[in-house]
Amino acid sequence: MLELAKPADREAVNALAEQVHRLHVGWRPDLFRMPEQMYTEERFLEAVENKELFCAWQDGRMVGYINAHVAEYDYPSVVSHREYVIEELGVREDCRGQGIGTRIMREAAALAKAFGCTCLRLGAYAENEDGLAFYRKMGFRLRAVNLEMRL
Repeated sequence: MLELAKPADREAVNALAEQVHRLHVGWRPDLFRMPEQMYTEERFLEAVENKELFCAWQDGRMVGYINAHVAEYDYPSVVSHREYVIEELGVREDCRGQGIGTRIMREAAALAKAFGCTCLRLGAYAENEDGLAFYRKMGFRLRAVNLEMRL
């Protein structure tokens, strides 16, 4: 299902990334705004070159995507390890609830293992109740809590 994105996929990735980002703008307009395009050509090609952007395909159409990278930790105060950090995950609105997100996450976990990672990590906004429920269902647990005080 997951394939490394190709240059020809940029338009489809942009359309889906915009669907997902609109949710963030709705939840937190104090932090997010809609850009002209989520993936400029430069950003897209860099993500492809770094093997960070994957598209999920079903019946010949792109139904989802994931942007993730390996983060390495090797500090005196931390046990040396690698994590697969999911920056973005999106499933087309008209395809949600069909198990696509679950398959993307399972394939992301397999990629993470192949990259020598010990875990998947991601962040989610508190307002993203559907996303949080999905991540919990997939086995994610709270690791840390980010707090803010608006001024």
